[in-house]
Amino acid sequence: VFRTNSKGGSATYSAYNNYVINLETGDLLTENDLFEAGYDVALQQLFATKLLQQNNVSTVYDLEELGYFGIDEIMPNRNFLIDESGITYIFNKGEYSAYLLDAPEVFIPFDELRMLLKENTLVTKLAQQ
Repeated sequence: VFRTNSKGGSATYSAYNNYVINLETGDLLTENDLFEAGYDVALQQLFATKLLQQNNVSTVYDLEELGYFGIDEIMPNRNFLIDESGITYIFNKGEYSAYLLDAPEVFIPFDELRMLLKENTLVTKLAQQ
């Protein structure tokens, strides 16, 4: 879901809220449904690595120079989507980046997530395809 709140000029705020729904039950899926315990620390490291790669820089300091902040503390935010290739997290403007930057999106392919996924879930089945 994309929301925007325009107050005119540069005071416009936009945000993405993703909802992952189990199409068999209609239930919302959460990170706790998908991942084994301790996933948050492992994802934190993946997020930082992916942001470094996406921005063609080598250190968190370099990311800070581009307008990111708090990358050492970046955590899963329940704002993710799933496709046939992996999971994409969206961090809205102001969460870990300046409002002048686009909302950071971090895609993690299933092959990098397999060790974190719970067994016998819909996502595990999707990851095995």
